[in-house]
Amino acid sequence: MGSADPVSAWAALDAPPDAVLAAASRGLAQARGLSAASVGRFADPSEATGHLPPLSDPLDLGRLYEACMTDARGRKAAGAFYTPPKLAAALTRATLDPLLEPRDGWMQLQIVDPSCGAGSFLLQALRRLRAAAPGIDAAVLLHALHGADLDPLAVAICADALWIELGSADVAPADVRARIHCGDALVATDLPDAPPGWRPLDWSRIAPDGFTAVLGNPPWDRDEPDSHAFFGAFEPALGRRRGRTDARSRTEILRTHPEAAAGWERRLRFLAARQRAMRERFPGSASATKTNAYQRFLALGLTLLREGGRIGYLVPAGLYADRGSAGLRDALFEQHRVETLIGFENRARLFPGVDRRFKFAALVAARAPRRASVAFGFLRTSADDLARGTPLEARRMRRLSPSSGAIVEVEDPRSLELLDRLSARARLGGPEWGARFRRELDLTLDRRHFVDDRRSDDLPVLEGRMIDAYCAHAKAWVEGRGRQARWDPETDLRAMPTPQFWVRAAELERVDPEADTPKIGFMAVGSATNTRTMLATVLWRTPCGNSVPTLRCRPTSSGGPGEFALCAVLNSTVFDWALRLRMAGNNLNRFVLDDVAVPLPDEVFRIEGLDDAVRALALTSAWFDAFRARAPEPQTPAPLLDPAARRHVMAVLDAIIAHAYRLDAAEYAHVLADTDLPCEQVTPAAAARGALPAKGFWRIDRELPPRARRPALARSAFERLDAGVTPLELLRSASQARRDRR
Repeated sequence: MGSADPVSAWAALDAPPDAVLAAASRGLAQARGLSAASVGRFADPSEATGHLPPLSDPLDLGRLYEACMTDARGRKAAGAFYTPPKLAAALTRATLDPLLEPRDGWMQLQIVDPSCGAGSFLLQALRRLRAAAPGIDAAVLLHALHGADLDPLAVAICADALWIELGSADVAPADVRARIHCGDALVATDLPDAPPGWRPLDWSRIAPDGFTAVLGNPPWDRDEPDSHAFFGAFEPALGRRRGRTDARSRTEILRTHPEAAAGWERRLRFLAARQRAMRERFPGSASATKTNAYQRFLALGLTLLREGGRIGYLVPAGLYADRGSAGLRDALFEQHRVETLIGFENRARLFPGVDRRFKFAALVAARAPRRASVAFGFLRTSADDLARGTPLEARRMRRLSPSSGAIVEVEDPRSLELLDRLSARARLGGPEWGARFRRELDLTLDRRHFVDDRRSDDLPVLEGRMIDAYCAHAKAWVEGRGRQARWDPETDLRAMPTPQFWVRAAELERVDPEADTPKIGFMAVGSATNTRTMLATVLWRTPCGNSVPTLRCRPTSSGGPGEFALCAVLNSTVFDWALRLRMAGNNLNRFVLDDVAVPLPDEVFRIEGLDDAVRALALTSAWFDAFRARAPEPQTPAPLLDPAARRHVMAVLDAIIAHAYRLDAAEYAHVLADTDLPCEQVTPAAAARGALPAKGFWRIDRELPPRARRPALARSAFERLDAGVTPLELLRSASQARRDRR
C-alpha cells in the first residue's frame, strides 16, 4: 500500500466508504493529539482494514470522500466535485477579507455554505478567521460557521474535519455537528411523497437575521429525476448504460416489478412538488424548461445575505452565458454589487474529474449599492487568476447581448471597442436580415421515419459532421451507428452525400415547407477554440438532422435568394470572431447567434460576383445539379473544384465581407492576429502555455508557410480592395488560381 498520496491509499481499501472515512477521521484526529473516539462515529471504522499513515490535513477528508463515494462519471452525474484547496482559499479570501476590517466588527460574522459537502469552504473560512485573529477562542470561531448538505455522510465528514481543524478540547464534536445541518437547503417546508431521510431546512430558524457571508461550490447538475440511480437498484448494469437500451430496460423493470413502478411514481410526484416549491421560493431564477441546481443555490445564497453581506460562489459558466440564467443575471447585476466574475476553463485540470473543456466561473458579489465596473476575466486556468480581473463597465458588457443579457468573453479593450461598434449596426437576430431558423429532423425522435429499403428518390439526412464551410458532404458515413459510427473524409467534391440515414421524399415537405428554395445549414456544435466555430453551406432539397439547424433570410433587392450572401457572412472570420467571443459552451444556440454582429444586408447583396462565387463553392456535389439547372441566370457558375482556387476564393470572400462590415486594415489585422506567425510558433503547446489566444484564428492553415495561409491571402485581398480593385475582379482572379504561391 505504499502510495505517494495517502488519500489514494485510503481510497483503495476494500471496505465500505463510510467505514474508510470513519477510520481516516479517527487516524487524523489521533495524529493531532485529539480524542480519536470523538470522531468517525457515523460508521464502524474497524471495517476498514489495513494500517495506513494518517492523512495530513482535514481538507484531505474531502478528497477521500469524493474518491470513496463514486467514480468520475458518478460524481459528474451528481454534480459534486471536490473543490481544489487553492481555488477555495482564493475565493474565500476575496469574499471574507473586506468583512475583516475593522477588526472590532468581524467577530459578528455569520458564514454559511448551503451545500458544504465535506467542508472545503468552511475549513478555508475557519483558517482565514484564525489568521485574522491569532489566539481567538475556538468556540468563538465555531459560532461564526454554518453548513448544510443533503448527504448525511458528507455532513458527518464536514463536522469531523472542522472539529479536527479547531483542535481544541474546549469544543465538543457534538457542538460542531450542531452547526452542520443535514437537509434540503432549497426547500423550507415538508413535501408529500418525500423519500426516507429527506427533510427541509428552514433558514429563518437557523439564522433569523441572515448571514454576513455565503460561500460554496453548489452542485452543477440539473434538477431532474436520476433514473439511473433509481432503476440501477433493480438492474445494476443499467446505471452504466445510456440511450435506447436504458429505455427498454426501464420499461421491462416497470412491467415486472410493481414496487418499482409505484416507487418511481412516488419519486416523480415528490420531484414535481419540489420543483413547484423552488419556483415559488425563487421566481425567475431559472428557465421554465431546464433548471440547474446551481441557479437555485445562487438564488438562495442571495436571499440569505443580510445587508452588506457578501457571497463567493463557484458556478458553471452558464451563469454569465446561458439564456436560462437571464433572470438570475438581472437580479444579480441590478440588485447587487457584483465585484468579480472570472471565467475559468478546466484545461489545467483545476478539477481533475471534470472535462478539460468545461468552463466555470468564480463570482464575488455583495448586497450593497452597485458599482459601475466589475473585475471580469475569461478563459483563465489558475486559481491565482481570481485576483487578476480586468475592470470593465458591467452595463456595457451586458448591452452587447440585448436578446439575452449574456456576458461576452472579452476583456481586451480593443476587442471590446470593435465588438461594440460592429454590434451597433445590425445583429443576425435583428429585423434587417429577417433570419428564420428551423430545426428539421430529430435523429432520435424521428428515427421511425428513416428507411433501410432505399429507393431512388430517397433523400439523405445531413448530420453536423458532414458540414464544412461551403460543403455539405465533407465526411461520408462508412459503418456503425450513433457514437460508434465511422466516418471518413470525402475528398471528391462532386460526390453525392453519403449519410448515415435516409428518408422518403415525402418527409421533406413535412419538415421543410420551403424545400424548393435554398437554405443555409450549419454545424450546431462548435467550440470557440476549434480552427473555426461557424461552418455553414447552402443547401437545397436536403433534410437535416438536429445537428444541422437551417436558416433562411429575406430576398435580395432584385428578388433573388439572399441565402448565398448570408452564407458568405456566416463563413467569414469577422462573423466567427464576434461569435467566438460569445461562446462559453459548444452549442451554437439561437440566442447566441441572434446577438452576433452582421453587416447590413443591402451592403452585401449589392456586391457583384459574390452570389456566383458562393454557388460555385457550395453547390459542387452532383446532388445539387438539378438546382443549378433550374437557376434563372443565363450562365450558372460551374462548380469550383480545384483546391487552390477554392482557397483563394474563400480568402477573397472573407476580405469582401470584412469590407462590408466596414473594418479598416488595422481592425481586420486585429481579427486575424497571430495568423502570420512561423509554423514553429503556432502549436497547441504554445497555446497551452498561453503564448497564443485560445480563441484565435492561428490554427487556420498553420501547417503552411505564413504567406500561403488563407488569412494572408485574405489580408492581401483586403489591401487590394482598399486600393480600389473591385470585388468582381478579385473573385475572377482568385477562381483562376491553380497552385499555392508559397
